[in-house]
Amino acid sequence: MVITFGDFDAFVAERVEPDRRPGFVDSAERIGRVLEALYLPELFLGRLIKEDKLDERTSARLRRSMAETAAMIYVDRAVELEALDDYSTQARELYLTRPEQFLSPRRFDFEHVFVPLDSDGTEMALLEAVLLLHELLQSGHDADEAIGKVEITTQGLIERAVFEDLSAPDLAPEIVAKLTGAEEGQWQPAVRSGRGWHFVRLLEFHEPAQLSWEEAEPLALREAERRHRERLRERILASASGAPWHFPEGAVRELLERYGLDGFTRMTPEMINEVRGQETPEH
Repeated sequence: MVITFGDFDAFVAERVEPDRRPGFVDSAERIGRVLEALYLPELFLGRLIKEDKLDERTSARLRRSMAETAAMIYVDRAVELEALDDYSTQARELYLTRPEQFLSPRRFDFEHVFVPLDSDGTEMALLEAVLLLHELLQSGHDADEAIGKVEITTQGLIERAVFEDLSAPDLAPEIVAKLTGAEEGQWQPAVRSGRGWHFVRLLEFHEPAQLSWEEAEPLALREAERRHRERLRERILASASGAPWHFPEGAVRELLERYGLDGFTRMTPEMINEVRGQETPEH
């Protein structure tokens, strides 16, 4: 079995961005993994052929797999041929016509109380601390006062902080979920993360602001290119899938019989006539 440079190049091109390929190949371990990934499928294909295990169903699966890969390659190449070298005009138009897509992230000012999982106390003690903190915070106690009332051996490890002007992408999703739509000044029920329990209190929500063109340009360029390529792909697929289907006489009836069916549950007149082996009458 021979693995060519062409095989290697095709594998890497399909999985690694062009500017990252030299760094990807600069590793004997990664080269070995690529070679193994290329070798094993060829090995098993050779065994199927050698052991004469290519029955009708297996052959159909192989043809289908090859056809699907060929379709992807064809469409990708067709899109690439019609893609633009520069999307600046389209990006500018998108920025002007859809300004709501180019806003700054949501930003929050909030108070945060954190009970870490790696504290010295037992799991039960930590859970008791979380429940007590919840009750104290909900009843209007100041955060420092509430922490001081939590009598566990890990009391000193409970953390409190105030954060200002933090954007949603910089926060854990579970924290963002608690802050989004929260009433200012109200402590939210604890949320568990991989690190511990979090209590948050929204102090102020900063509405997203319109990005300047300089800030939005990289986003707009990527979005304009994505939209254009998507339209090209849809057009290519639509042009290839509009042809009518033609069935040999009795083909649908034979297909149904293969699956133990006498007919369709819901049938059009054309289907009924086809299953019966009759021609559809002209109107």
